[in-house]
Amino acid sequence: MANIKVELFTDSVLEQSLKQADGIVVRHYNYALQRSRNDNGEPYGPSSGGLLTVEVALGSSGGVQIKEFYERIKQSCSSTFSLLFNDLYDAHGYLDSYDGGIVFEGYVVSLGETFMREAVEAGEKHIILTLKVLITSMTCLGTAGNLNCVFSN
Repeated sequence: MANIKVELFTDSVLEQSLKQADGIVVRHYNYALQRSRNDNGEPYGPSSGGLLTVEVALGSSGGVQIKEFYERIKQSCSSTFSLLFNDLYDAHGYLDSYDGGIVFEGYVVSLGETFMREAVEAGEKHIILTLKVLITSMTCLGTAGNLNCVFSN
């Protein structure tokens, strides 16, 4: 089974060129979307977004990224995030290609940090950051085109 690398960016890959230095390797992510259905199983009404939860590990140099997330939680406007799968970069450190991805827009509703001293002693990334975003829209990126979904919450 091949390894899949997932990176989180605090911008949209659809709107600007992303730099490798701005990506954070994701340890875990999940999200859930909902759509009402009648007794026959037919959908009705709009889809509604749920929570996107992303967990990343940062080292001592992760302070810039942590500050960016805290700035977003203070905002009263939505933020955009990109999750890219198996992304590759050119010689100048700019995004060259990726296998697929998801661009989320939503409101940062929760941010948590966990410090792991054992990881520091082992020379590993030692701050686990858990970010929760209330999803308002989502675009699934793929080689056969993009699928756009807008949710009402």
